Amino acid sequence: MKMDKTEASKHNSPTEYRIIWKGVNSIGESIQHYSVFHSSEALDFLAHTFRNGHIHTKSLRVLAVEEWCRFRNIWIDRMEPAVKFATSEEIGNQILVPEEFMKADQDG
Repeated sequence: MKMDKTEASKHNSPTEYRIIWKGVNSIGESIQHYSVFHSSEALDFLAHTFRNGHIHTKSLRVLAVEEWCRFRNIWIDRMEPAVKFATSEEIGNQILVPEEFMKADQDG
C-alpha cells in the first residue's frame, strides 16, 4: 500500500531532482530534471510525461532518482522514498524500478 505524500517529509521550497532512466530498446540513458518538493513528485511527473506520449518507448527502467545537494555539490540517492510515496499506476508496470524497492513498498 502506497503512503500519502502528506506523510512524506517535503521540502519547504522546490528542490532539484533528476531521474536517470533507459528505454527498453534504447542504447543510452536519458536524464529528466524536475524542480519539486519531494522525490516522489519527480517520479510521478516522469510517469505523467510517459503516460501522455512524450517518451517514445513501450516501457522504461529507472536507474536513479537523485536530489541535488547545493551545499555539498553532490547528487544524493532518493530512489527508496520516491518509489514509496509515488502514486502513479505506471510505476512497477511500464515504469520499472529495482525490485527491492517494490518489495519494500508492498511489505509496508
